Amino acid sequence: MRTVVLLLVIGVITAGFAADLSGKWVGSIAWNRTRSVSLLLYQKGQRMDGRVAFGTESMLFAIQNGELRENQMTFSTNYAGGPIQFRLTVRRGKLDGYVDYDGQIAKVLLSGPVVTFPVVLQRVPPAYTEEARRLENEGTVVLLVQVDQTGKPNVKRVLRALGNGLDEKAIEAVQTWRFRPAYERGKPITMETTVEVEFRLR
Repeated sequence: MRTVVLLLVIGVITAGFAADLSGKWVGSIAWNRTRSVSLLLYQKGQRMDGRVAFGTESMLFAIQNGELRENQMTFSTNYAGGPIQFRLTVRRGKLDGYVDYDGQIAKVLLSGPVVTFPVVLQRVPPAYTEEARRLENEGTVVLLVQVDQTGKPNVKRVLRALGNGLDEKAIEAVQTWRFRPAYERGKPITMETTVEVEFRLR
């Protein structure tokens, strides 16, 4: 069984374009020659985060100031020492528009998402330990979780710990969560992702 590894923060998927935009998009950009481009997008409300890859380069460039307003997406990234501005229109299954790189305007077209990320469908809140409650320990535990093709989670390890027994409580809770699995070109796949579990005293 092949495992695809992509790291992201699982959040609440909002209405609108959110479920359509979070994932991997692939396409082309027409600079002085046509080259491939791919986006790893993660949407939370109107904010867009993620990475951009150009051509056959293995380096990923962080999306900055990503924003979605109705069906218009804008963001920038740094490439070869200079900023690139993206202005894209969201259409069903496509992102098309232009990039501005040092005054050079180029057409860009992407389709997708060819890969979608795991989505939490049902979550159970974690329990507090008496020790953590007594010490008023609050914060976020970050876990690396493998979600299989059926949506079943398997916690691999703790990436950010809180201590006082909260890490174990976070693992116990996530193991009971229900996920929609990741998909690649319409087929469910196994994917590793990061999950945040918040502990807040009320």
